Amino acid sequence: MKGADPNTAAKLCCKITWFVSILLIAYGIYGTIEHHAASAFYLLVPLYLSFSAYQLWTMAKNNDAGKHPLFAPAS
Repeated sequence: MKGADPNTAAKLCCKITWFVSILLIAYGIYGTIEHHAASAFYLLVPLYLSFSAYQLWTMAKNNDAGKHPLFAPAS
């Protein structure tokens, strides 16, 4: 997203992260029902990703996404 506003890019990344997290949580629930061994990780990892995305979303909402290392200008 070269040349995009950091806040817009951050919000898009958050939306993509939340979409993928929903898919992973759904797979984790399926895995739990089917008794798959790693299903707990398919529930815990997306929760962590969602929380991290929420923090980034808050920064973007406050127009501070440019301060995040992912969206800081290259030096």
